[in-house]
Parts: sequence; C-alpha cells; structure tokens
Amino acid sequence: MIYDHISIGGGVIGINTTINLLKKFLKCKLTKKIKLCVVDKNLSNIPGGIAYGKKTSIHGYFNNPLRLSHLELQKYYSKIKNFKKIENYLNTFGSNYDLKKFNENFNILKKKDKKKINELYLPRVAFSFLQESSFINILNKVKKLKKNIQLDFYEGEVISFKKNKLNYFKIFPMKKFSNFTLKIKKSKSEIFFQPNNKVTKNLSCKNITIGLGVTPPKKLIKNQINNKYYIWDFYAEGGTSYLINKINSKLKLKKVTKLCFIGSKAGFLESLQEIYRLKKNNNSLKIYCFSKKFETLQPAKISFNKKINLKFLNKRNKSIQSAEELFNVIEKELDSGQKNNNNNKYLIWTKILSSNILDYFLKRLSEKELVIYQKKYFHKIRNLTRFTFPETIKVKDIMIKKKMIKIIKEKVHKIKLSKDLISLYGDKKKYTFDIVVNVTGPGNLVETSKYLNIYKSLLKFTKKEQNIIVDKNFSLTGNKNLFSPGTITRGFNDQRQTIIKAIIRNSDISSLQIYKRILGQNS
Repeated sequence: MIYDHISIGGGVIGINTTINLLKKFLKCKLTKKIKLCVVDKNLSNIPGGIAYGKKTSIHGYFNNPLRLSHLELQKYYSKIKNFKKIENYLNTFGSNYDLKKFNENFNILKKKDKKKINELYLPRVAFSFLQESSFINILNKVKKLKKNIQLDFYEGEVISFKKNKLNYFKIFPMKKFSNFTLKIKKSKSEIFFQPNNKVTKNLSCKNITIGLGVTPPKKLIKNQINNKYYIWDFYAEGGTSYLINKINSKLKLKKVTKLCFIGSKAGFLESLQEIYRLKKNNNSLKIYCFSKKFETLQPAKISFNKKINLKFLNKRNKSIQSAEELFNVIEKELDSGQKNNNNNKYLIWTKILSSNILDYFLKRLSEKELVIYQKKYFHKIRNLTRFTFPETIKVKDIMIKKKMIKIIKEKVHKIKLSKDLISLYGDKKKYTFDIVVNVTGPGNLVETSKYLNIYKSLLKFTKKEQNIIVDKNFSLTGNKNLFSPGTITRGFNDQRQTIIKAIIRNSDISSLQIYKRILGQNS
C-alpha cells in the first residue's frame, strides 16, 4: 500500500497536520480513497507528543501565559468544563503543588476576571486535551459522513527513509512497524490504541511530514556501559516524573544520593519545584549544577497597570534595513526597560510579540539579510528574551539562598559511566555522581545524526547544514514532498512567538500544500 501522506511523529505537528487534512478532505468530493498514516515510536505519546503529552508532561508548565498562547487554546480554556479536565488529570497524576496552582487558576476563571485569566500559566499537558478534543471531533465527522478516507497508525521507531525510482518514499523501522486501531472512549472523550497483531517491515508514501520535536543534547558519553541513572534526553525519557522516580529509587539504595544537572536553563528549572519538595523532607539528597556562567531563564512577570510604548522598534523607524540593524534596535529597546526595573524588559518583549512588529520588519528584509538573521541574530535575540514560568525562578532562588544547590562553574567535557557511578570531567577535575541529567539544550542536526539514525536520512535531503532549509510552505528545497514545519527547521519561528503557536501555524501552512499535492497526485 502507498499512503498519500505519512507523519513521522504523532506529536503536535503530526496530529495537527492530520486533523487539517481530514478537515479539507471532508469539504471536497473524493474520486479515490485518501490514505493517511501516523507513525510514532510510542503511540501513548498521542495526543501532544513528548513535550505536551499526558505521559511525559505531568509537572511541566508553559513558559508563557494564556494570552500569548495559541488562539484555540485560549478559547478552549475559557470554558470551565474544559478546565476541569486538567483537575481530573492532576488528581490522579499531579503533585500537591500542581493541585494548589490549579485551584488558584480555577478560582480566577470562575470570577471571570479577564485580565487575570489572560495571565494564567497552564500545565503543558493542557494542550493534549485540546488536541484530543479536536481529533475526536474530526474523526466523528469522518465516520458520520462516511468519507472514503483511511487513517492508519503504526508504532515503531523510524531509523531511515529514502526515495525509490518511482519517486515514492520508503520508511524503515528499527525492528518493525506494528499496526494499531484508534478507539474512542465515549464516556471520557479519550482516545486509545488497540493492537491489530499486524506488522510490516516498511511503509511507502507520496508525502512525508517530519514532526520529531526538539533534538536531544550532545551525548558526551565516552563509553557504552549501561547506567539507568544517566538521563541523556530529559523530556523524551519522561521529564520530571521520570527523574523523581529515579531519585526515590536511589535514595532507597544509598544513605546519600548526589544528583547533578549539566546545564542551568529550561530542563533544570522545570523539575526544581518537585525536587525542592523532596529535598525539604530528605536531607540525604545533595544537588549540584554544572554551568560555566550559571545563566538561567528570566521570570515572565507582568504588571497590569504598566503601559509600554516602543521607543525605537516602530514603523516610523526607516533605518532598519539589515539583520544586524534589526538586532541592534531590539537590544536597545530591551535595554531601555532595564534601567528602572528588570520586569520592564519582559513587558517590552511582550509588547513586541503582541504588536507583530518583529514580523513587519522581517518581511522588509532582503532574502540575503533574512538568512543572516536566521543563522546569526535569531539566536542572539532568543538568548536576550528567554522568559519562563516565574514560579520556577522563585524556587531556584530559594534553593540557592538556602544552599540546597551547589553550583560548579565549569564546562563538562566528557562523561564516563560505570555500573554504580557516573563520572563527569570538568575544566579542573573529575567528579562523581549517582544521578546525572543532561539538560544542556538541543544539539544541531549534524551532531544529532551521530546518535539517531533518522537524522542521517534527513541530512541526505539537505545541504548537510545544522538546520533543515525549507521554502515558504515548509517543504524541503529540492524535495517538494518532504515537509518539516518544526524546531529542526531554519526559520521555523523567526518572530520568536511561543513554540506551540509557531509549530501550529507552520503545520497549518504545510498541510494546505500537502492537501493540494494529494489532490493533484490522485487526479
């Protein structure tokens, strides 16, 4: 069987693309069967994927408040019945902190204070409920209208794909692809997957969407000994709940357990609230953090009474003609807010985001300058404007003040594993720990291809750069039937919107193009 479209990855991109395609095909007259497919290493990640799924996002929170999120998410959680779904989930899987935060948010929602509702921070898992609801709605419509559409799901790790002589893609698994049927629990409005006991050694299709999410960090490992207490890919391996289980397991085995983070930003901050709770009750847990400069993210705090007007980054400024000039003006704008109050910097940045002024200037850049922006200045702007859920910063500051975390200002150059301990080699000496979490941030495409085979296949369709290069429809240049709207793509989020907002927007654009291709191919 040759599928019209296969999504490699059943996270936000894969399911959003599939939903979009189903919506479009429901509105047109079909002369041939449309065959769609979703492949994921673990179908339990659907909906939401690793970053927003129910299995891996128990304790994580969005980095931005509701007002800066995806518009559908804002509308969905304006309804109390949908907000209650989070409560039911947290009652089963959350911590006392999660429930406390939920109750605070729920009280604000019931009072219908628009300003405060806009400032709510939701658990990341909140997005999976929205996507699950949207998916169930469209599947019910397909069934009701009896459209000639086939949608299959396969579980298995994709290791490679290639084009054959007929210009179709062939996709190959680590071992095999196992076929599953999607079922809906009507009583709970939930989806689940039922195995069919059917397997295949490869899959064929006309169009592919790559929805692999964020790449893991650089591995740093110099030997192949298995040690289950080294966490290389924090989010993919289970996030905070997975780490807490590892800590509890080790605490039962040893009088003193030494936990170390390599890196001091998003992954480090996310788990601190739960670790702080553990540390208060168990002094035998010792916490360390390797970071050369120990730069963490900034708290995203807003003032309801403070009005911000942009002084330099406005449409009257005719001097911005290059990527460098654009960066300099943004830096100048942000610096103007720090003179009085560091929180002003966040207010200025949110004003930039909400006004879409950055997008206005990006559209005025030449193609050459836009590439310069994407390669160099985007990352500089990102480093200036990394704000996060303020509660995590608050806990970090408390733990440092109480000397609960020891900061080691060195770079980790390599890691060696033994059966019981993990050795880290810094600038000055060797250190040993019981549990190590690598949260140094995503590796580039070339680096990641050394460890994950699927990226080797991707590199064959690119110019072997550190990011994938796409056109305005997010199809790879020179490979018009291969789409990549996610974080591994250069220019995927030039406007620095929230990631969820950016990848939804991108997959909306790419799915429209895929729809047109399928109609053309099938005709």
